[in-house]
Amino acid sequence: MFTQASLPTICRLTLLYFGIGGLAVLGDLSDVDKQHIIDFVYAHQILPSNAFGDSRCGFRGSAFIGAPLHLTGEPKPVQPLPYDASHVTMTYSALNTLLILGDDLSRVNRDAVMAGILSLQSENSNFINASVLCHEFDARFVFSAVASAYILDQLDKLDIEGYVRFITKSLTFEGGFGHLPQLEAHAGATYCNLACLKLLGKLESVLPERSRQREKLIYWLLQRQKVGFNGRSGKDDDSCYTFWVGACLQV
Repeated sequence: MFTQASLPTICRLTLLYFGIGGLAVLGDLSDVDKQHIIDFVYAHQILPSNAFGDSRCGFRGSAFIGAPLHLTGEPKPVQPLPYDASHVTMTYSALNTLLILGDDLSRVNRDAVMAGILSLQSENSNFINASVLCHEFDARFVFSAVASAYILDQLDKLDIEGYVRFITKSLTFEGGFGHLPQLEAHAGATYCNLACLKLLGKLESVLPERSRQREKLIYWLLQRQKVGFNGRSGKDDDSCYTFWVGACLQV
């Protein structure tokens, strides 16, 4: 039976990333058992198999479907389960958590992870599905793919121009970016798209400094402030948008 605890369970690595990232910002990682958490993250890595090749490789969100976790030593190949597949945002969360904890990513099967990400590309390469088992797609997953490829130093394997076309089409009349083309501007989507352009080295070509479009975007971001910040026009303030809007202005 689906319960309120089910959703946090399947995205456990992202929740872990938020927690570890928050402690790192506060400078309070001294009491964290870093090696244990590093081993825990690596235990969620899906390695190539005879059944699925490397199309499902990356990191799963948790062991909720019954996949065994090996918390010590090298990752061990296991008999693949039919509904066990990586999720691109869990891969992004895993890589960032490992880096924050000082890991050198030596146990990451980089080529397999990238193969798993590339298997999620649409046929026209303009967007990324969340997982082979979840065909949800929007700016969050494009960002997760681009950021993961950047961390793994494999941006050259992505269709960069295809992503830029997708991102450019997501610009709205308001000045911000939507999660998909023809959707309203949203601060979270704006961060994802801006961060992608920055990582891909395309920010200046899409939004040249002092251009009308760039100034319009900055104005839209500043208009999100009331007492705090909201994510869309006419919405209430929410603490998470302080990050999304602030990070956009920093980018």
